[in-house]
Amino acid sequence: MYVTNRVSRIRKLSKPNQWSYIPTELNPADAATRSVPPDKLQDSMWLNGPPTLNETSKDLVDTDFPLLNTEQDKEIRPNVQVMKTGLQESTLALTHRIERFSVWKILVNTFRRLKIFAKTFQKDKTDDLSTSYNATENFVISNIQSEVFSIEINCIRNKLPLPKTSRIRNLNPFIDDIGMLRLGGRISKADIDFKLKHPLIIPGNNCYISASQSPPFSSVGIDTFGPWSIVTRKTRGGQANSKRWALLFTCLSTRAIHIEVIEELSLSSFINALRRFIALRGSIKEIRSDRGANFVEVCAIVNGRPIVSVSSDPESPLILSPAMLLTQKAGCYPAPIGTFDTKDLYKAQWKRVQHLADIFWQRWNKKYLQTLQTRRKWTDSSPNVKQGDIVLIKDKNVSRNAWTTCIIVNPLPGHDGRVRKAEVRVARNGSTYTRPISEMVLLLRV
Repeated sequence: MYVTNRVSRIRKLSKPNQWSYIPTELNPADAATRSVPPDKLQDSMWLNGPPTLNETSKDLVDTDFPLLNTEQDKEIRPNVQVMKTGLQESTLALTHRIERFSVWKILVNTFRRLKIFAKTFQKDKTDDLSTSYNATENFVISNIQSEVFSIEINCIRNKLPLPKTSRIRNLNPFIDDIGMLRLGGRISKADIDFKLKHPLIIPGNNCYISASQSPPFSSVGIDTFGPWSIVTRKTRGGQANSKRWALLFTCLSTRAIHIEVIEELSLSSFINALRRFIALRGSIKEIRSDRGANFVEVCAIVNGRPIVSVSSDPESPLILSPAMLLTQKAGCYPAPIGTFDTKDLYKAQWKRVQHLADIFWQRWNKKYLQTLQTRRKWTDSSPNVKQGDIVLIKDKNVSRNAWTTCIIVNPLPGHDGRVRKAEVRVARNGSTYTRPISEMVLLLRV
């Protein structure tokens, strides 16, 4: 019926002069629909093609195929050009709104005030609009995660593997009790704080850093190193040695350095070196130091300079200075707080050592442990070995064709249900060993 309808439609919509006929002597398909003797199959058109393939261009007969009128032929689908206008609603995502803020605390407090304002007009009191700082911070991070890692979050909730193109696939992410995307990592059994083991995952392209151009050495860091013993004077009887220190100025923007030599660790030596530095490099907007003993009273000395002309009147001995305006007191330096001996030095050294140890462990937890989180291999799950599976045990001392054939006797799963080692029995002598699955080659499953 289908062929009949199709033929009748062709005859209705076309003319016989538009048809092309292939004669039987030029049709290789006849060899498949009609039987051909085996002795003639080698010379048939089924293997060699029609004779017209071997003819030259001179022997071919030109066949004229008139062009079809696409506007009148109903069998040809017309090409219609259509233009449309799409309306797209402009929505400003949260990740674009945070570009207006340069300080994280200001961003969180702004959203916190907005939530407090929305809570006053809330009709449905069942909705949770927590206004604490931590809740607002989690709200902002959760929205950023939903916009950037929407595919990963859907895969985790539906218990599906993450796509191979995911940026966080090697981090083994999971969703915690409050719906936040956290890093699973490889140190989940470490005896440290939960937030340190499983930190929140935030995309790196959402960190906006504001920078302004400034001349070199506008912001500097200062430190002192030394001393060195140098020869200051030579005499007939020998030579005189002295100690020298170096004051290091580092530009916090360009990391350029400037070194000034000082004769002693005193306030006067430091001020002279600072004045020499300013004379060469220009004024300074910010100074960061290690708060050494020779830097502590610099602020008081600078603020002790007079801001008005000094009077010679003996009845007005006080000189107005910034220190007097700040403290509302006459400028006077405190007396020494006491005398110190060797045991005080030992106490200070012990406190310094303990402080350095605390800094070491803080950096260990915050920086080094995080480098162990990323999983470099074994990101795809594979079936566990089962009892009765036949495996080969790897041996570096023998060739592969001489590896021992064993049978899995007792798989030993871990806390997550994954089998990482198993008891195997040697098929040759019946000996039993415990081997990791990384040293096994699976031959046959049960």
